[in-house]
Amino acid sequence: MERPPGYVVAVLAVLLAGGTLARCPRHPSPEVLARVRALPVELDPRRMDARELRQLPGVGTRLARAIVHARDGHRDSQALVWEDVPGIGEARAAAIRAWLAERGLATDPLAGEVTSYPVVMNRDPRATWTALVALLAACGERAHETAAPEVHGAAPVEVDRPATAATSPTKSAASNEVRARKLAVEGGEIAALSAGDDSAPLVLLLHGMRYSAETWRELGTLAALAEGGFHALAIDWPGFGETRAFSADPRPAQLLAQVIAAAGAERALLVGPSMGGGFALELVKTSPERVAGLVAIAPAASESFQLSSGSMPPALILWGEKDEVLPVTRARELADHMPGARVEILPAASHACYLDAPGRFHELLVSFTREVFARGQ
Repeated sequence: MERPPGYVVAVLAVLLAGGTLARCPRHPSPEVLARVRALPVELDPRRMDARELRQLPGVGTRLARAIVHARDGHRDSQALVWEDVPGIGEARAAAIRAWLAERGLATDPLAGEVTSYPVVMNRDPRATWTALVALLAACGERAHETAAPEVHGAAPVEVDRPATAATSPTKSAASNEVRARKLAVEGGEIAALSAGDDSAPLVLLLHGMRYSAETWRELGTLAALAEGGFHALAIDWPGFGETRAFSADPRPAQLLAQVIAAAGAERALLVGPSMGGGFALELVKTSPERVAGLVAIAPAASESFQLSSGSMPPALILWGEKDEVLPVTRARELADHMPGARVEILPAASHACYLDAPGRFHELLVSFTREVFARGQ
């Protein structure tokens, strides 16, 4: 019987060592245990860690991390409310407030004095170091085996080679991963998140005043569009998210045209909620030829929209039935100035209706995007 390769032995050793150490954890000191037992169940969001925040209604791993980031990085004297956290939305914020009120807690306790509390770790760090050393040793031996010169008279060693683009089964999945980008435009650099094939039809996602490009990642919109076969690009407007403010306020239409060009496209389907929707309307007014289609989500300045020249691109107007920022009646008024525009009212949704009904929003968005680009082919 042949001796198994060294890397197989190393992997088995890692599993054995890890299992042994896991069964013999290092116990915390009696002093630490006494402090932990004295702690009540943590319900105050000012002291919850990301794992504990997941007990709040509608809060998963991503939103929990967003809450921690917003809370711990808040330096403004103005109180931080739930709607200030990217991805929360008004409906989810109302559910969290109700959950806190039921327990007799303040409904917006994201800012204020915070006291630390101990965290007990039951894992022995020796297991991690043992596994890491064994893994590095195995990788080194494996590299030595594959790089060894061919011995005269012996069968040639077949070395694994990376699959080509034509044969790789994971190429599509890899291109659908969200990746960070920087786009050079006049006045500075635009930070962006991108997903999908760069050569596919471009869908440009803007954001509202309280949000950023990260909102579209957390909501799953970038992934949904990439899986639909499109190049999804979400940008941070200058002064928001990861984009620094420019020395002068950019002209929305001019900046959006430059972003589309920097992304390697001649035109794009624009998705614009609230503030971003107002910017998108500017490009539609001045350069409709650069706009393949428009998804306007309760856009700002919608009451003053007038098409200046050219033909109106296909448009989908989305509004929340319970929008308290811009009345839902404006949806029909805007449609009157957009020949052929389709209006969808999302039931029980607020101003950021896409956050309150993400499933229906993605269904409408992907379907409309497919119609627009199929029509343009």
